[in-house]
Amino acid sequence: MDYSFTDEQNMIRDTMRKFVETEIPRELAIEIDEEDRFPHELIQKLSDLGFMGINVPEEYGGMGGNVIDEMIIFEEVSKRLPVLAWAAGNIILYGNEIIGTNGNEEQKKKYLPRLAKGELKFAYALTEPNAGSDAASIRTKAVLKDGKYVINGSK
Repeated sequence: MDYSFTDEQNMIRDTMRKFVETEIPRELAIEIDEEDRFPHELIQKLSDLGFMGINVPEEYGGMGGNVIDEMIIFEEVSKRLPVLAWAAGNIILYGNEIIGTNGNEEQKKKYLPRLAKGELKFAYALTEPNAGSDAASIRTKAVLKDGKYVINGSK
């Protein structure tokens, strides 16, 4: 078997390396880390390049890539700014992947193009004060009341 990157994957890697060098100077990475802030502007730049939609099917405005393509992005970005790889991963792995795999057609049409363009963010809210990351101990619930969801609990 040949485990080499495809030409497209080499292009993704090269583009991401250039992105890291030009868009995330070391000083900016240190600033974001020290201020403990979410890198909204860098997520948008990744979106502008199409990479936030790496695993979104082309018919929904994405690149139609696979898990190797995703990991190339995360690996290159994490060399300079791990929090950006984490933030992008939340959107790409949880948002795009969950909606793409489990969403109905209406949800896919509504959310996937907007996630790919950077118009939406996706959060993964697992931990709770008395549960930590033990999913079986989570007590927060979303209850439908009067046509709207009410969230009871603490994250």
